[in-house]
Amino acid sequence: MIGVYLSTSHLICLKKDKLPCSLSGRCAVATGKLLISDCWNNRVKLLNKDFKVKTHSDMHEVPRSMCSIDECQVDVAVDMTSKHEIIFIMVKKGRLEKTNASASLIIKTTCTSLLVHLHCI
Repeated sequence: MIGVYLSTSHLICLKKDKLPCSLSGRCAVATGKLLISDCWNNRVKLLNKDFKVKTHSDMHEVPRSMCSIDECQVDVAVDMTSKHEIIFIMVKKGRLEKTNASASLIIKTTCTSLLVHLHCI
């Protein structure tokens, strides 16, 4: 059974957003920071504890999905007709930092969802 105890609305748009925010993905890192991907504005946004945008990172393509890899790394699937890529983003000291271009992964097919599987031995 799933229960909802409290429901609130939050504006997660930036002044520089040209379109309303369209949530295409979300994840939390181990530190409790929440990230969302906005596919209409091609941005990944880091939210604070009050669900206000603390910082953001512009994507060169449409962010489709994201998942947390470890306590400070998030992988973002960006996808358009001509290019399919997974971009690695680090969450450091309340900022979003893209790793260097060689650390991204270019794939040959459309990627609309990411999932990490942690296997404990």
